[in-house]
Amino acid sequence: MKKIFVTALLLTAATPAFAQAGPVPAPYEEEAPMPAPEDGRKFGGLRIEAQLGIENAQLSETDYSGYPAIEYVDDLFTGAAYGGEVGFDIPVSDSMTVGPYVSYQLSNSETCEGPYADGGFNIAYCITSKSNLSVGARIAGGRGDGELYLTLGYDVYDLDLTGTITPVGAPQNAQAFASTDARKGGSIGFGYNHNLNRNFYLGGGLHISGYGDFEDSGAALIRGQARLNLGARF
Repeated sequence: MKKIFVTALLLTAATPAFAQAGPVPAPYEEEAPMPAPEDGRKFGGLRIEAQLGIENAQLSETDYSGYPAIEYVDDLFTGAAYGGEVGFDIPVSDSMTVGPYVSYQLSNSETCEGPYADGGFNIAYCITSKSNLSVGARIAGGRGDGELYLTLGYDVYDLDLTGTITPVGAPQNAQAFASTDARKGGSIGFGYNHNLNRNFYLGGGLHISGYGDFEDSGAALIRGQARLNLGARF
């Protein structure tokens, strides 16, 4: 009987101490890693693409003198363009990535005009597309066999301008000129990539860039490109 009484007394005395100590903390659980895609494809990380496409450059001008406004579009040139892209995709969910990209395109598309008379001179010139550098951000999402993507970037477009200016009646005084002009502006791109296996994919898309006023003409220079791409994720 004494043992039962003493045991009960000790438990009664110890109860406030246990109460002050508070509840026993639950075991620490580490945050579960983001699940890999169910199809087993490589998701996120370094991405490298080879690109081949067709570019088209236009001058676009809108006349607001009447109603409705009239838009004039003049094609400069259409030709092949090729290059590549490097990006790094960061998973933000089990089906979406965001990250930076850098792409570089080469081209030799060209347009030539003249000679034509202007203010006592005969003028002939050629505009040649050289390269386009694009830097920006890319967001992509999709499950299963493919993904849709959208890019927003800042582009630098190099154009070569060459030609001659000849005074009318004095061909011996002809002057040649040549310059490389770097046009800068914003761009948007979108497209679709289809997974070939865990690492490789094949896709296509459009990339459209605007470079502002062209040679103070009041017309905006716009470059569009439709392209195919073969890429790998590492």
